Amino acid sequence: MAHALIDQHRSHDDVQQRRWHRPPIILELDLTQPLVDPHPDDPLGPLLSRSRRQLRPTIKALHEAAEDPRVVGLLAKVGGPLSWATVHELRRGLQAFLDARKPTIAWAETFPDGPVGTGAYVLASGFGEVWLQPGGGVGLIGVSVETTFLRGAFDKLGVEPQLGQRYEYKNAADRFTRTEFTEPHRESMDALAASVYADAVAMIAAGRSMTPERVQELVDTGPRIAEEALAARLVDRLGYRDEVLASMRERVGEDAELLFADRWHPRRKLRLPKRRREHLALVEIRGGIGSGPRRPGAMGGQAGSDPLASQLRAA
Repeated sequence: MAHALIDQHRSHDDVQQRRWHRPPIILELDLTQPLVDPHPDDPLGPLLSRSRRQLRPTIKALHEAAEDPRVVGLLAKVGGPLSWATVHELRRGLQAFLDARKPTIAWAETFPDGPVGTGAYVLASGFGEVWLQPGGGVGLIGVSVETTFLRGAFDKLGVEPQLGQRYEYKNAADRFTRTEFTEPHRESMDALAASVYADAVAMIAAGRSMTPERVQELVDTGPRIAEEALAARLVDRLGYRDEVLASMRERVGEDAELLFADRWHPRRKLRLPKRRREHLALVEIRGGIGSGPRRPGAMGGQAGSDPLASQLRAA
């Protein structure tokens, strides 16, 4: 009877211990679709962004999860179209994980040929490890920019666009008034492509511990199938999602729980403000800047010079 009571107490203690024990968390993100950033004053924003991942909550989750001791790793699927600014924002969030010495793995079914694949790979290079499915490839072949000219369509419709243009490099109106590039327009687009390409090479070189010259060589000789990408050290391992997850759990613990970022919430702590702490002020501007007060509109409206100047003075 005594042995039975002891066993019952031990069983009860085990249950209580399991009840209070919280397994570590592996955070998972799907970054294959564009992240949206709806304007708070746009009435169509909430409707158009339904069921789509939003940029700001994702960035915030990365920074906060990096500080959460329960979050022990990050797993993200990449390979889709993302804007260049979004790639930069996400890489800064990834750096928070790396600074916290938490493992991060990016995995992709494939990196498509062209700018989409290049942007996705630049993002992936910011992770601690890059995985690729055996049937995929790395379409790292550079960047491109393009402009759609509408003047030909207007001519067929009998429409004559009348737009003011100030100086030759103010080329926004060229899309409506011309059918091809002017030399200043082409020059500005070439400069933009060169700047983005140099930025991409620098980030890949830093993320993959290569020289910029080696990255440029890999771009010039791309694209590559999975085995070639592995041999060139563009990816670390070939495998599928279940293998990626198993590899992560080997590092952080088999009991680690996989949780989508949308379902993760940080534990709130009472924090006393720190004195003499430096801050970086952010004054956000959406749309063009008009004289006077802000002018609301269906698509976000126009920023006003008066409230903007007030915000700058406050900062």
